[in-house]
Amino acid sequence: MENNRGHCADQFLAVLRHLDELLSSAVGTRSYESLADAYDLSAAKDSVERFARSGVRSDFKAGERRFLALVERSPSKKREEGRKLLFQLADLAATLSEPELRAVSESWERESPGGNTAVDRTKSADVLVVAAMFEPELSAFLDRISPIEDFVGTEKSGLPEITYFVGSLRAGGAQTQSLPISVAALFLSRTGLTDCASLVASGIRVFRPRLVAMTGVCAGRRALGVRKNDIIVPASSFTYDSGKYTDDGFEREPHWAEASTRVIQRVRSLGGSVIDEVMDQLSASLPARVRRPRIHYDVMACGSSVVDKEGMIDEIAGATRKVVGLDMESYAFMRSATLTDPGVPRIVVKSVMDFSTGKSDAVKSQAAFWAASFLTGLIRRDFERLVRG
Repeated sequence: MENNRGHCADQFLAVLRHLDELLSSAVGTRSYESLADAYDLSAAKDSVERFARSGVRSDFKAGERRFLALVERSPSKKREEGRKLLFQLADLAATLSEPELRAVSESWERESPGGNTAVDRTKSADVLVVAAMFEPELSAFLDRISPIEDFVGTEKSGLPEITYFVGSLRAGGAQTQSLPISVAALFLSRTGLTDCASLVASGIRVFRPRLVAMTGVCAGRRALGVRKNDIIVPASSFTYDSGKYTDDGFEREPHWAEASTRVIQRVRSLGGSVIDEVMDQLSASLPARVRRPRIHYDVMACGSSVVDKEGMIDEIAGATRKVVGLDMESYAFMRSATLTDPGVPRIVVKSVMDFSTGKSDAVKSQAAFWAASFLTGLIRRDFERLVRG
């Protein structure tokens, strides 16, 4: 029995090497039609290597989803060969225990050279964080990670002329023995749906994150009891300005996008304790009493225009009674993340700065603080369960 299991482990490693060679060859020879395909292939290869180095079965499932999505649109020869190898790996993985998988990963680590593709790219990150603006949204988040470095992407990096930041978060709570959580952070050069979708797709392809998140500020819907500085973690988002014009006027045809269900469930169970931690920190440093924000999980309306009109958010909500907030990026963020890599968990965390009118820079900074504090607290407390379900 032991000899048979050892043979399975050897077979698994051999098939893994074969798949790695297939991916390396495809990227290195640029046999795919576009640079985007080359980056997707590089990301699939990184998933396979991440599993090989971790020996954790959930990492294999993530790599399996990523590669299977990729091969479906690959040239037929590569597609069939890749699918066959992937199914072989899945069958062999089912026969091995976690310790045996870790032994395989140790063998892989010993024989694998550094640098795994011909595509010039940045180092991968556990978490990719995107914000609409540097000040105050992304800067509030960067204040909470260290050490921090900033870079400007090259043409070959996949982020040409884009400033990005890398750093780490120290895991807390039940994860105190874990390694630091690596973070990459980006902000839009121009607010809105198009720039957000493009940046999110590029960021996922380049950094290959295990979690992708957006932090920032939004408008809240007072009619549903939302107050300034409340946290909105929308389960879904829709475009309120998509549709068609007819002789009878504009007919709205909203498009929908969703956050990851398991992430929303984890936030529902932990959100209160994360807020408690932030409140304790503030109480220790501020003499004045700070109102405790509430967390809302329903729908975010999203559009391409800045709204500064009393009652406009209620008009936009229309028949969608569960709308709690309004912003300009959440739909693009969720939809782009889903299309680029559906296996990567995604979440939007925003804090309320106004009610679609009466905008204030001071309140905006407070809201950015709350969104960034909540997101970092959530990641520190529960990162592994957020990404592994």
